[in-house]
Amino acid sequence: MIINANQIDVKTNVNDPNFNIWLESNLTIIRELLSEGPWNKVGEVGQPAFQNSWANEGLAHSEDMAFRKHGIHHLEIIGHIVPGTTADGTVLFYLPELYWPYKRINVAGTSHNPTSKTVFYGIEISEVDGAVTVHGLPSNTDDVSMHFIVNLDNNGA
Repeated sequence: MIINANQIDVKTNVNDPNFNIWLESNLTIIRELLSEGPWNKVGEVGQPAFQNSWANEGLAHSEDMAFRKHGIHHLEIIGHIVPGTTADGTVLFYLPELYWPYKRINVAGTSHNPTSKTVFYGIEISEVDGAVTVHGLPSNTDDVSMHFIVNLDNNGA
């Protein structure tokens, strides 16, 4: 049985034995839909490796590149990394298949170059191979910080 959240009237259903049976049998699924997964740190043993000489900055005050799922539809990526190759379309790392989007995802970011000017760049996540690529990053960029949450199924959920 599929129940839309808008169809549930807690005042009416809370004492209904059928509703309680449904709720108990679906609690695991509900928790999974709402839960945050564990962080997966890029570059650690058993995790995706950096590509093209990119690396974690490694300073105490900065986050290592990591990703996790929020429920089944959202992906969070966070990190402060130093560039390797900065050519347009350079792969930073590959996400495991469980984290691939249904359609290609593009997000925009900002960072700084050595002259402390703000620079804009794009991050693309491929639906074909899970590649996380950088676009439009100037070659003199010192470091890149990012933190975003994206919808993996592209349907607005």
